[in-house]
Parts: sequence; structure tokens; C-alpha cells
Amino acid sequence: MPIRQANKKDISAIAQLHVEGWQRTYKNIFPAEVLDNLNVEERADQWEAILSASNTVTEVVTSDKGGILGVVSGGPLQDSSIHGYDGELYAIYLAPDIQGQGLGKRLFISMAQHLYKNGFQRMMVWLAYKNSARYFYERFSPVEVSRKINQFGVEDVAYGYQLSDLLSNTGEDKSSTLGKRL
Repeated sequence: MPIRQANKKDISAIAQLHVEGWQRTYKNIFPAEVLDNLNVEERADQWEAILSASNTVTEVVTSDKGGILGVVSGGPLQDSSIHGYDGELYAIYLAPDIQGQGLGKRLFISMAQHLYKNGFQRMMVWLAYKNSARYFYERFSPVEVSRKINQFGVEDVAYGYQLSDLLSNTGEDKSSTLGKRL
């Protein structure tokens, strides 16, 4: 299943994947009213802005028929309270039927390669501490950078990675052939 740069035609499918991912992943973590009020159209507007930003990259993994099965987005660090990091993985979502097949790792590594290729040294990611995906990120030996309570009253944790070490430890080439320059 190929990974490619996301484009405007992908926005609706990415937004749907995003909403379904939140509703599934955060079902017992975030307040029900937050999840019930998620709106695909609003998320599509957000993804349109993300895809239009010149300093971010968004990639998708597609099925053989071209359907969107996963998405990753990242770029410069957005949280000014975090020091010592210059890059950030903003989001990664996978369709539930493909989880556990290595596609999440491929998207994660692809983003790390892209950031490294564009001069970033260290990448961090925020996630809800109770999110079971935490164990996915922990497999790559992060350092815990920070914790905070988010706007929904849920504890978040920030994990950080030295990109050169991450790519060397996973046996991946440090050069990415995907994505646009940041």
C-alpha cells in the first residue's frame, strides 16, 4: 500500500477518518458530548487549512483501489512551551481494519524521514495519556517531554525523539522521497 502526499481530493476521506478515529479511540477518555459533536464538515475545513499551509506536510496511505486508509501530518513545533524540539507529529490516524499491519509505523517513519531531510533534529508528539496508541509511540524509545491537562480535562503526554537516533534505531534510511519541503 503506497504512501503519497495528500491533496485536496483527499480532504473528505481524511476528515471522515479523523472523526471516526477520535470517536473510536477516545470513547472512554474524552467526554461523550465532545465526541458526539464532532463534525466531518468542520474537520474537512481544518484539513483544508492544513493542506494549504506551506510549512506542514500531510501524507496518506492508500489501498490498491485508491481509498485513504491512514494519514499523518507534521511540521514545525507548534507548542511554544516545549523547548529543545523543532519538529512535531501533529496527527496520525488509521482505519481500524488495517491497524496492526505496520502501516502506522510506515507513516510515523515517513514523517520522521521528511522532518529530518528538511533539517529538523528533534520531533515530539502530544497524545492523551490514556490513549492505547501510547504503547505504539513507546516502542520507539521516546523521552517524556511534558504532561498537561488539555481543554477537555484529560491528561496529555508529550513524547520526544532525536530524529537521527530514531531513524538509525529503526534501520530506516534517513532520506524520504515523499512530501514537500517545509
